[in-house]
Amino acid sequence: MNSEIVQDIYPLAPMQSGLLFQALYDPTSDTYFVQSIFELGGKVDAKALHSAWQAVSDHHPILRTGIIWEKLEEPLQYVLASIDVPFIHYDWQNYSEEQQKIMLQEFIQEDRKKGFDLSKAPLF
Repeated sequence: MNSEIVQDIYPLAPMQSGLLFQALYDPTSDTYFVQSIFELGGKVDAKALHSAWQAVSDHHPILRTGIIWEKLEEPLQYVLASIDVPFIHYDWQNYSEEQQKIMLQEFIQEDRKKGFDLSKAPLF
């Protein structure tokens, strides 16, 4: 939250507090770590998809939210005025379907191992 412009600050909802407690209690747990896979048919315009995802984030503050708790009496969630949506495009169309499945499983496993930093927006 260094030089970003903070738009709002709120207390955590009870469920968020519980999830934060669990994450801090066992940082290696991936119990509440959700990964979603979407298969897109046809030709995908990666730039248009990135722009659309950016527009969704610009419109919905929860997608620009992080959590702060260190040196505070109670944890808070903060909303940044804007973020650059993280977006990586992998073009696997020249690989066989079987190779794509293997590569996807490897990607999912590696991505899950990385986890994420609750103090840095966005939390996706």
